[in-house]
Amino acid sequence: MKLCTIQSGLLEDIQEWVSDKTLPNSDLYLHTWKIKGNFEKLNEVEQKYSNFTKIKITTEKYSDKFVSLLPTFSNGLINLSDGFFQNQAFKKFAGIYSFYKAVQSIPSIDEYNVILKAHFHLLDFNWSVPVDLNEEHLPYAINARQCYPLLESFKAADCVYARTTYRSYNQRIFYTSPQVIKKVFLKDERLFAKTIGICFDSIYRRTGILGFEGDLLWQELFNFHNVPVLEDGSIVEAPATNGAQNITFETLKKLEI
Repeated sequence: MKLCTIQSGLLEDIQEWVSDKTLPNSDLYLHTWKIKGNFEKLNEVEQKYSNFTKIKITTEKYSDKFVSLLPTFSNGLINLSDGFFQNQAFKKFAGIYSFYKAVQSIPSIDEYNVILKAHFHLLDFNWSVPVDLNEEHLPYAINARQCYPLLESFKAADCVYARTTYRSYNQRIFYTSPQVIKKVFLKDERLFAKTIGICFDSIYRRTGILGFEGDLLWQELFNFHNVPVLEDGSIVEAPATNGAQNITFETLKKLEI
């Protein structure tokens, strides 16, 4: 098995990502933002994640990119100058866009058997990442049997595996195949941003709430691409830490370097 691990997202301090534990025979692709606190600690990642076969880190400034892509969110539904909307759109888009950028940094995604998205401080290392995704993969087999015939047109490698919640799932830890990642994330940046905007609007139209949980947007994105998200009850989260502070768009601009 060759595993690709992706870490991404907006954190004020990358210390929460640093762990002495690692995954065997895995390459790490990490994307984060050039903000005070994050940028200075990237050396710690390379030192403490030295057991990875390969580490590739991508950083960039975010605010200008977000402003240029923001119009894709509105579709005439919301006033773009509305500060609350800007911050809600920013929070939802920042995490998905960061994952998207980490995926773009992978030179040959098909060389991997499994793609894992996980923040290590959330991952219980008593859990074993699956070696391969085939029709005998237990979570797929269980879902296919209990949901018959709803998964008849899907193979195990067509699905995402996570801890599911009501009409959603925990996007902080999930795994899937390279073909799913290519289907959802390997596309032109503006087309990807437009897709996220469509998903954002879809949730807002259904709920009437801008401050919806970010997991719903990830679920909507996979639904948009007809990718089933299946329960893997073996995934166990480690005890939560304090994590990063809740950064708004205005705060980010002040922290950028």
